[in-house]
Amino acid sequence: MKKALLSYDAHTDNIGDYVQSIATLNLIGNYDLLVDREKLDEYDGEEAKIILNGWFMTHPDHWPPSPKLKPLFISFHINPTAEMEMLTEEGISYLKEHEPIGCRDYYTLSILHERGIEAYFSGCNTLTIQRKDLISEDTPRKDILVCGVLDRIVMQQNWKLKPASRLFKHNLTAILKYPSQKIRHIMSTRVFQRFLKKLGEPVRTIDQILDLRNKSESERLEIAKDFLKELASAKLVITSRIHTALPCVALGTPVIFIEDGLEHINQFSRLIGLNRFFYHTDIMNLPEIELDKFSNPNKHHQFVEDIKTRVEDFIR
Repeated sequence: MKKALLSYDAHTDNIGDYVQSIATLNLIGNYDLLVDREKLDEYDGEEAKIILNGWFMTHPDHWPPSPKLKPLFISFHINPTAEMEMLTEEGISYLKEHEPIGCRDYYTLSILHERGIEAYFSGCNTLTIQRKDLISEDTPRKDILVCGVLDRIVMQQNWKLKPASRLFKHNLTAILKYPSQKIRHIMSTRVFQRFLKKLGEPVRTIDQILDLRNKSESERLEIAKDFLKELASAKLVITSRIHTALPCVALGTPVIFIEDGLEHINQFSRLIGLNRFFYHTDIMNLPEIELDKFSNPNKHHQFVEDIKTRVEDFIR
């Protein structure tokens, strides 16, 4: 049977999606075709096996997938924004047909258990990425990398949206919160900059969010691979991006995860359970970390072996 790989919306800007694709490709070896995560129900080709992992989904009206796709659910997350539309009677029946469902987080695990679906916490496929597949294992580590820290507490200033009704409908909350968020961002940035200065090491910024609109699938995968090489070569990574932090754990790169801006359930739901794998804190407590004693928890190894076994059994 053919092997399918998830692809993503042409307007995606998140390298994290393709980091997950690289992890999946390492597990399945290769793929014969691509299927858009947001149009799984439209697939009408040959029967194909597919790993359904990652964040679901922007367009839940396209759930459940085509019966021609034979799925393994592992590292699967249902976001609260899509929960009600995905977990209809039809959606629940589909998941029951393919249980047990490997959940990336405890939020997804909980909402599936509430509906009588057999499920377990699998961790994330990106924990299986290996440093030796990206760079030489004896490559010396250098630089401290900062990725996406405090991004989520910067409010967007879309004051020019027209008509006015659209501005207030979609941005009223943002407008009301802006003064307090601005103050929070200024104070947090000051704390963070003082912390970085105290480290006395070269610091570079890298981005997980990029403009990928005009990039082919292969180009996007190469960009993600280059991103992973950066993480694999770093002395330390400080981030607020899950798919920067998890690969760091897999690559043996010390990582500090900053939780500021993830308080809303739409964000925090993705983190519950995964945060056992890396050190996490808020920006105000960052200066308390003793970096000379700092290391990753290394609690992921049993999950890595389980993921590999399940995928191998599925693909053969």
